[in-house]
Amino acid sequence: MSGDIPNPDELARQVDELIKKLDAAVLAGGPFAVSPDTVQNLMGLSCRLYGAQINKGETYLPVGGHNAITADDALFACSGLLEAANLSPFEFGMWKNHTGR
Repeated sequence: MSGDIPNPDELARQVDELIKKLDAAVLAGGPFAVSPDTVQNLMGLSCRLYGAQINKGETYLPVGGHNAITADDALFACSGLLEAANLSPFEFGMWKNHTGR
Protein backbone atom coordinates (compact mmCIF):
# COMPACT_ATOMS: atom_id res chain seq x y z
CA MET A 1 0.00 0.00 0.00
CA SER A 2 2.84 2.42 0.74
CA GLY A 3 3.79 2.27 -2.94
CA ASP A 4 0.48 4.02 -3.69
CA ILE A 5 1.37 7.07 -1.57
CA PRO A 6 2.66 9.91 -3.75
CA ASN A 7 5.73 11.88 -2.71
CA PRO A 8 4.99 15.04 -0.67
CA ASP A 9 5.33 17.38 -3.66
CA GLU A 10 2.97 15.29 -5.79
CA LEU A 11 0.53 14.97 -2.89
CA ALA A 12 0.58 18.77 -2.39
CA ARG A 13 -0.10 19.24 -6.13
CA GLN A 14 -3.04 16.82 -6.01
CA VAL A 15 -4.50 18.48 -2.90
CA ASP A 16 -4.12 21.95 -4.47
CA GLU A 17 -5.91 20.67 -7.58
CA LEU A 18 -8.73 19.23 -5.47
CA ILE A 19 -9.06 22.48 -3.48
CA LYS A 20 -9.42 24.43 -6.74
CA LYS A 21 -12.13 22.01 -7.92
CA LEU A 22 -13.98 22.25 -4.61
CA ASP A 23 -13.74 26.06 -4.62
CA ALA A 24 -15.16 26.16 -8.16
CA ALA A 25 -17.98 23.74 -7.27
CA VAL A 26 -18.96 25.78 -4.21
CA LEU A 27 -18.77 29.04 -6.16
CA ALA A 28 -21.04 27.58 -8.85
CA GLY A 29 -23.39 25.51 -6.68
CA GLY A 30 -23.35 26.95 -3.17
CA PRO A 31 -22.31 25.36 0.11
CA PHE A 32 -24.14 22.09 -0.50
CA ALA A 33 -22.14 21.38 -3.66
CA VAL A 34 -19.97 19.47 -1.16
CA SER A 35 -21.83 16.93 0.98
CA PRO A 36 -21.87 17.21 4.78
CA ASP A 37 -20.06 13.83 5.00
CA THR A 38 -17.25 15.16 2.83
CA VAL A 39 -17.02 18.34 4.90
CA GLN A 40 -16.78 16.23 8.08
CA ASN A 41 -14.01 14.11 6.57
CA LEU A 42 -12.06 17.18 5.42
CA MET A 43 -12.49 18.94 8.77
CA GLY A 44 -11.42 15.88 10.74
CA LEU A 45 -8.30 15.31 8.68
CA SER A 46 -7.44 19.02 8.72
CA CYS A 47 -7.81 19.17 12.50
CA ARG A 48 -5.64 16.09 13.04
CA LEU A 49 -2.91 17.36 10.71
CA TYR A 50 -2.93 20.88 12.14
CA GLY A 51 -2.93 19.64 15.73
CA ALA A 52 -0.05 17.24 15.09
CA GLN A 53 2.07 19.91 13.39
CA ILE A 54 1.40 22.55 16.07
CA ASN A 55 2.17 19.96 18.75
CA LYS A 56 5.53 19.35 17.02
CA GLY A 57 6.46 23.04 17.11
CA GLU A 58 4.94 24.67 14.02
CA THR A 59 3.46 28.13 14.63
CA TYR A 60 1.31 28.97 11.59
CA LEU A 61 -2.39 29.87 11.73
CA PRO A 62 -4.84 27.20 10.52
CA VAL A 63 -6.25 29.36 7.71
CA GLY A 64 -4.39 31.59 5.30
CA GLY A 65 -4.06 32.70 1.74
CA HIS A 66 -7.15 32.77 -0.41
CA ASN A 67 -9.12 30.80 2.17
CA ALA A 68 -9.76 33.75 4.51
CA ILE A 69 -12.70 33.11 6.80
CA THR A 70 -15.23 35.39 8.43
CA ALA A 71 -15.77 35.71 12.17
CA ASP A 72 -19.01 33.74 11.75
CA ASP A 73 -17.15 30.96 9.90
CA ALA A 74 -14.61 30.75 12.72
CA LEU A 75 -17.23 30.75 15.46
CA PHE A 76 -19.42 28.12 13.77
CA ALA A 77 -16.37 25.89 13.25
CA CYS A 78 -15.05 26.40 16.79
CA SER A 79 -18.44 25.73 18.31
CA GLY A 80 -18.90 22.58 16.24
CA LEU A 81 -15.39 21.34 17.00
CA LEU A 82 -15.86 21.82 20.73
CA GLU A 83 -19.17 19.95 20.58
CA ALA A 84 -17.66 17.14 18.46
CA ALA A 85 -14.88 16.70 21.04
CA ASN A 86 -17.40 16.92 23.91
CA LEU A 87 -15.69 20.04 25.31
CA SER A 88 -17.18 23.19 26.78
CA PRO A 89 -15.98 26.72 26.09
CA PHE A 90 -14.87 26.82 29.74
CA GLU A 91 -12.65 23.76 29.23
CA PHE A 92 -11.19 25.37 26.12
CA GLY A 93 -10.47 28.56 28.06
CA MET A 94 -8.76 26.59 30.84
CA TRP A 95 -6.64 24.64 28.34
CA LYS A 96 -5.69 27.81 26.46
CA ASN A 97 -4.75 29.54 29.71
CA HIS A 98 -2.71 26.54 30.87
CA THR A 99 -0.85 25.86 27.60
CA GLY A 100 -0.56 29.40 26.23
CA ARG A 101 -1.46 28.10 22.77
